[in-house]
Formats: sequence, structure tokens, C-alpha cells
Amino acid sequence: MSKDALMDGFSFDYSWVKRFELRFEGESFQVELSLWSPDKEPPTDEQKAALRLFVEKQASFEERAGQLLSAYVQQEGIANPKAVPTTLLFQQDGSFGLLFDCSWDEEHGVVVVLHPEEQVGAQDIFL
Repeated sequence: MSKDALMDGFSFDYSWVKRFELRFEGESFQVELSLWSPDKEPPTDEQKAALRLFVEKQASFEERAGQLLSAYVQQEGIANPKAVPTTLLFQQDGSFGLLFDCSWDEEHGVVVVLHPEEQVGAQDIFL
């Protein structure tokens, strides 16, 4: 995919967003792909590079998100976990994570930060 094609289809709604398909635990989901941008500034070079990295290694990142979330659920002793991906968020510094609605924290949800350092927790750690 060309650099220009990668940036096609975005509109501004508190950040640059478009619909995006990804797979999580064997299922396809339509999520919001979001490039955070205060004041309608264009996406940063770091965001564009991170988006290219994600697209190039999408299957690996999708698999890793499942592994990290599963380990977190087990470590926290969460019974009957249910998590649905909602947003793939790219911060201005190029860090990115997958945000989920989840059964164990309906108010805050959970995030799996995938780059540059892996981390799982309440969405507050990344927003």
C-alpha cells in the first residue's frame, strides 16, 4: 500500500478517524482507526510511520494483542472475561494501542499498548 493510500479516507472528529478492519481471536471487527490530533493538526510523521508499521505487521500485532490480553486476564484472575475491540489509537509520538470495551471494567475499558512498549491496563494509562 502506498504512503498516500494509507492516509486516504480519514475525516476529523476530535481526531483523524476512519473505519478499519482487524482480527481478534479469530473474529473480524470493524474498529475506529484514530490518529490523535488536538486542534485539527495534520497527523505527525511519527503517527504515519507507526500506522505503516502496524499495517505491514498487522497479523503479528493482532496475535500479540490477544496474547497480552489473555495473560493480563489470567494474571488479574478475571472470571468470564469478554472484550470487544473498539479503537486502534495512534498517539502523536507514534505509540499505539488497541482499546477494548470489556466486561470487567465497563466504565474505563482496557487497552493493549502494542508499540513502542507493550502494556495492558485500564484505558487511562494510554489516553
